[in-house]
Amino acid sequence: MQEAEGGKRKTGRSDSATMTEQIGFTEGVGCVNRLVEIRNQEFLCRERALLDSERRIFWQAKAEEWGQCALDEIAFHFRECNFDMSASQATTR
Repeated sequence: MQEAEGGKRKTGRSDSATMTEQIGFTEGVGCVNRLVEIRNQEFLCRERALLDSERRIFWQAKAEEWGQCALDEIAFHFRECNFDMSASQATTR
């Protein structure tokens, strides 16, 4: 480790790299929270379809929409993660 101005030690990592990792973590938590909410909505629609025989098809369709929304959310998150990883690898080379 090297000493920087003011007697602080440099760890070889910039503060922005640490900040980026923290932001990535919180974004991941936010994604999981959104995914939980979406899956809850899907579950409620499926439950409602079981209980409401007159509108069963409607509730099943809504559950399918929420299920597709969850898959879209997962795909979006992985695209973002892969983009972030490739960008950080490009800057370290």
